[in-house]
Amino acid sequence: MQRLRRTRGDDRGTAALELALVLPIFLLLVYGGLSFGLAMAAKGSITEAAAEGARSAIGASVIAADNGSQCAAYTRTAQAQAVQALKGLGAASTYAVVTPAAGMITGGPCVDSATTGVIVTVTVSYPYGTHPTIPKAPGLGLVLPANIVASYSVGVS
Repeated sequence: MQRLRRTRGDDRGTAALELALVLPIFLLLVYGGLSFGLAMAAKGSITEAAAEGARSAIGASVIAADNGSQCAAYTRTAQAQAVQALKGLGAASTYAVVTPAAGMITGGPCVDSATTGVIVTVTVSYPYGTHPTIPKAPGLGLVLPANIVASYSVGVS
């Protein structure tokens, strides 16, 4: 039997081997960067939705559904505007939870007769861990957020 011999200058297959070793790591880094970027874009959209909702409460008008309550008008308007702003997330917006609240700057619940000191806070929460914008690669769950939460407050009077 003849033994297979390898000469010192034979480099056949080295490039393929190096590609096989480096390519998976490179692709994981690219996919990780893309995933992280999309998570930060979702965070920006959620923060903007909370801000738009809170700011919209400034000009809230009382309608029949509010039963004459200015505080109810603040929260209704903030809720509607924040939900509208979340449409930028596409189908994922159905998983977001918008929680508006009206209260007094000094603390306590909102008082309808108050002419000053009313603050509206809108909190938007999105379960990014269970509903990511793109599927997670193995191991990326350690660096991506489980929940994205944004809160924004504005004084309305």
